[in-house]
Amino acid sequence: MKILNLKKKLKNFLDSKYCSIFSDHYRQGYVNVNEIYSVLINNNNWIYTLPKTGTGYVCNVIAFYNASIKNNLNFNFDNIYKFGVLRGIHSNMGNLSDYLNKNTQYKLFIHSHKYFEAYPENLIITTRNVLDQLVSNYFFSFKNKKNSNIPVEQALKPMLGSMIETYKLQKNAIKNAKKAHIIKYEELVKDPYLVFSKMFKDLYGTLDNDSLVKSIDSASVKNIKKFELENNKYLYASKDKYTFKSFIRSGKIGEGEEFFTKHQKNYIFSELDKNKIDKSYNFENL
Repeated sequence: MKILNLKKKLKNFLDSKYCSIFSDHYRQGYVNVNEIYSVLINNNNWIYTLPKTGTGYVCNVIAFYNASIKNNLNFNFDNIYKFGVLRGIHSNMGNLSDYLNKNTQYKLFIHSHKYFEAYPENLIITTRNVLDQLVSNYFFSFKNKKNSNIPVEQALKPMLGSMIETYKLQKNAIKNAKKAHIIKYEELVKDPYLVFSKMFKDLYGTLDNDSLVKSIDSASVKNIKKFELENNKYLYASKDKYTFKSFIRSGKIGEGEEFFTKHQKNYIFSELDKNKIDKSYNFENL
C-alpha cells in the first residue's frame, strides 16, 4: 500500500516535461528536490550517511538481499535501484522512474548524504572513527583527484566542518525516525554477518540466512574490484577525475592515528570537543 501511494504522489511529476531535464535544472528551481526526497523518505527506509563510512557496502548488501529473497539473481553493482535501493536520484531520475514503473515488490530504501526534513519508518546511519573517516575523505575528495594539490592542513577545516554539520543533522534525523539503526564501520568490517543479520531481522521481520550470506559475498571488495576491471570504470567515481586504480583505497581501521600529525590531531579533537562529538562518532547518548 505504501508503494502504491508513493507511485500516485509521484506519477504526475514523472510524467511531466520536467522529469527529463531534472538532472540539469533542479538547482535552478524547476523542481524542489527536497520535496521529492521527503515524499520518498516519509514512512519508508532512509540511509543517511557521512561519506566514506561504508555507505556503498551497506547499500549493495541491502539491494542484493532484496533481490535474493525474491529469487532474483540478476543483480550487480550497476542496477541496485531495480531492487529497491535508490542512490543519487536527484541526478538520475531515470532510476526512480524505472523502479516505480515496474512491479515494486522490493522494500524501498532511499540513500542520501544530504539531510531532508522527513519522517522515515527506519533510519540507517553508518558511523566511523573520525580520524579514519577524515583520512579516507581526504584521499577521495582531494589527494587522489587529478590536478588537485591541496595539502591535508588546508583540507581539514572544510572536511571537519562538513562532518560536524552532518553529525548535528543526523541527530535531528534520529529524532524524526520511528526507529534508528546505527551501524559502526568497525563492526561492519570485523563481522558483517552479525551486523546485517541483526538489522535485517528487525527490518524484514525474519532472516533468510542463505540470501544474506550470498549478498555479503557478492558485495565484497574483491567483487567490486573485479566489476571495476571488467567494466573499465570506478564504482562511485568518474575515471577522468581521479588517479586511483579502484574506488576502494584502504578501509584500514586505525589508519588515521598513523596518518595525522600530533598537531593535526589536537586541532581535530579540539573542534570535536567544541561540538560535543566523540572521536568514535557515536550517538549512544541520544
